[in-house]
Amino acid sequence: MYRRGSVVLRNSNVTKWIYIVKAGSCSVLKVFKDDLPTAGVMQAGAGRSSMVTPMIIAVDTLLQGSVFGLLDFLFEDQPDLCVVSNGAECLKISKKFFLHHASKDLLERLRKEEHSYPSEAKLKEQLQRVVRWQVFRKSALANTIQGIELKRMSTTVTNNQNTNPR
Repeated sequence: MYRRGSVVLRNSNVTKWIYIVKAGSCSVLKVFKDDLPTAGVMQAGAGRSSMVTPMIIAVDTLLQGSVFGLLDFLFEDQPDLCVVSNGAECLKISKKFFLHHASKDLLERLRKEEHSYPSEAKLKEQLQRVVRWQVFRKSALANTIQGIELKRMSTTVTNNQNTNPR
């Protein structure tokens, strides 16, 4: 049993196991640590700004009966993903054992039935789009608020000049 927030799998591309969610659910996450697609985006902090790290994308949710750990040998260009429990019980099967006993027909059927995750490049592109939108939205809001405050100030100055004739 994995408690909520427990890391089930740190890197999906280096695991020797296939995981089956017996009960509960898990989140499949992509964690960007180093090569962040967020250049120039600063995090508002107390005192000074610092670069935002790490950035996490929720890629999928594994529910009861879901399988994880097959995709790296079924499909090419799979990103390294992290699996975190939302409160789940998981079964583990050795990949080596599974591949040794799985028929070619079964593997072919799995390739047709399973879906691959987006490549790391596509995930970075999606993250970059979200970050650009957030930066634009924050800037547009700040500009709008500044414009409203300037109008208020100019209205106040005009009203003061009209009420205080010289």
